[in-house]
Amino acid sequence: MNLSSTVPGRASAGHRGFTLVELLVVIAIIGVLVGLLLPAVQSARESARRSSCQNNLKQLGLGCLSYVNVKGGLPPNNHDANPAASSPVTAAENITGLAWSFLILPYTEGQEIYDQVMADTNNLTMNWESTPSGLTKQLAAKSIKSFECPSNEKFGEPNTSRGNYGKSNYGAATGTSAACLSSVSPSGALTAAVMSGSATVNISDQGQVFYDTNKLAAMKHSDIRDGLSKTIMLCEKSSTPDIAPLMRCGGGTSTCSWSGNIWIGGRLYGSGTAAPVAWSSGVSSDDTSSYGGSLNFHVNGGASTSSTWMASSPHQGGLYTALCDGAVVWISEFIDVPTHWRLRHRKDGQNVAVPDGP
Repeated sequence: MNLSSTVPGRASAGHRGFTLVELLVVIAIIGVLVGLLLPAVQSARESARRSSCQNNLKQLGLGCLSYVNVKGGLPPNNHDANPAASSPVTAAENITGLAWSFLILPYTEGQEIYDQVMADTNNLTMNWESTPSGLTKQLAAKSIKSFECPSNEKFGEPNTSRGNYGKSNYGAATGTSAACLSSVSPSGALTAAVMSGSATVNISDQGQVFYDTNKLAAMKHSDIRDGLSKTIMLCEKSSTPDIAPLMRCGGGTSTCSWSGNIWIGGRLYGSGTAAPVAWSSGVSSDDTSSYGGSLNFHVNGGASTSSTWMASSPHQGGLYTALCDGAVVWISEFIDVPTHWRLRHRKDGQNVAVPDGP
């Protein structure tokens, strides 16, 4: 006798579904697990983006070293036929305006674009913004992933703050200020004016690794007297504006409108015979560079609101830099001002090493 057939409900007991309460409990558990896993997933993604950013800087650093091996020296920050401070801003006076980042393209898998620009500028005899065909300006709008740190906003999009040209999140170390500090002794000693941020600037040689020049091999390794492993060559330049409550500029009273760089070169400051801006030459050097400045020896913010001049990154706590020997190191945003100043100066005569990373 089959007893299961005589007990009410016994036949369907093994097929009973979830109750509404049980279903809600399962959904709640899944929600909690997703909430716990999401930060870990986001952290893993950012870690991967940071690793990519670090690898980009390594590739660019090695590209610069390969350039040195072939050309005999580092490329200029901007190739400029007339880089003097009094240079007019006409295209004819600023040939070619192409940056270090363009010049190393053959050594960073960018040979095709390099060849097209070389042909369009008639073998570097025209300013890149003024070629008859306009091809170089079109190419300049392209995104080249090795120049972009994926941790930044709008990855792969043109830099709207820099004329809608292809973005770069890396800048050449052009010394301890935009031009140079005049308040530095011959021995490289820091003066009170430097430390207080009241130093003036001039265009003399006070420690640049890159500077605007008409020479395609501007700086030899032998000119970096403090040592290749103790001098900054390339730095990150953020294109992600800070938002309150970070307020890392102006002594903590304003946000930093980080605008990043462009990879093609310095844009002309103006047109016709208009005078250049202050100490600047006819092309905008800060399109391609990264320097301290008398108020800007800080990382990721500081006393000045001139955020365009500072080394910066979207990474929490600091940024990556490439030294002149090609090594990529982490620089904390809490690095003290004198140490940062000396790391940006190629011949101050001080034996300063990069502080240990995180």
